Amino acid sequence: MVITKKYVMAGMSILVGASLGITSVSADTTTDGTVTLQAPTGGNGEDLNLATNKLPTNLNFGTANIKYDQSIEQIATVDGNQASNPTTTDIQVTDNRGDLTKGWKLKVKQIAQFTSSVNQAELAGAELSINTGNVTNIGGDLPTGGVINTQDYVITPDVDVEVFKASPGEGLGISTLPINQYKLSIPAAAKKEADTYHAQLTWTFSDTL
Repeated sequence: MVITKKYVMAGMSILVGASLGITSVSADTTTDGTVTLQAPTGGNGEDLNLATNKLPTNLNFGTANIKYDQSIEQIATVDGNQASNPTTTDIQVTDNRGDLTKGWKLKVKQIAQFTSSVNQAELAGAELSINTGNVTNIGGDLPTGGVINTQDYVITPDVDVEVFKASPGEGLGISTLPINQYKLSIPAAAKKEADTYHAQLTWTFSDTL
């Protein structure tokens, strides 16, 4: 707000040639606005949260005929049928902590190799891979770590893989990483039983980098 005051002095005619003086005085006045933002409280996970309901509970690679002249490649779909829609995932992390010194990460591990149900025989050389899309973010800087931005990545059994990671200062707000496809590749030379094979993935979310 600018306050301007003007004072006008009129000279009398007795002072011939005297000038009329005009004095201008101005003063600046400022107004401060404040708001305090805080991380949600209550211990309900609202300050840093992974949307676990968006992670797949099952990856169905369907049924394939045994063959040894070429590799077998199967895509996880909603019902295992290779003509059906592929199983996809939107990994979504919400960070409401408001702390630029902290980050977060999501790891995935295939606990062991695919094994048969009856004899617990390993499907030697079988590879599970994921195809990721481009990271998006609402409210902060894009996370730059992990298997991001249109990559194909093989998940090696018993090895932790950092899928999605935000370094300090990144990933505030809502960050999303799409997984467009899960693929299982079985080498031609792998010994194959007429059985159902199983493997398990474990997802681990942490604020410790």
